[in-house]
Amino acid sequence: DTKSVRQYRTPYAAHLLGRVGLMDETEQAYYRTLGYDGDESVGKEGVELAFESYLRGTSGERIVERNTSGKVVSEAWQSEPQPGDNVVLTIDIDLQKKVEDTLAESLPNLESKEVEGAACVVLDVDSGDVLASASYPTYSLANFSQDWAENSSNPLNPLVNRALNGLYPPGSTG
Repeated sequence: DTKSVRQYRTPYAAHLLGRVGLMDETEQAYYRTLGYDGDESVGKEGVELAFESYLRGTSGERIVERNTSGKVVSEAWQSEPQPGDNVVLTIDIDLQKKVEDTLAESLPNLESKEVEGAACVVLDVDSGDVLASASYPTYSLANFSQDWAENSSNPLNPLVNRALNGLYPPGSTG
């Protein structure tokens, strides 16, 4: 049995990229209408959720013939698996890294202890493209499941995307 895996080649942009996870019951009802099996992983947040239908490939079906002792004697694809499409973002990963690192270095050193988090979004003034979008504190996509209990109980709410989901007055700096 094989499984598809989505790899992230950066420890940055966790809130933007989002994550995948097994479907819950509500999602199963919806995704089954789109041809998904009930035990598949789907996008839960961020780009993974927004572009789920583009990123998802199709499963293949392989016929395996075994002899009476269980040894494989032949294999053939009845239908080959197809990879999903690629999504290209306007994010400049070097700028994203700089913004996230700056927030992580600066906020803990502020004199005000009232500040619990921050966000920064950098746009291209000519095109409106998002070049960086950071939320602090953040979390690790690579260790999301292992760190779930710690992150979900953290009073600083690292799972909240302050850049996109925070409610701030227009022109607010805090």
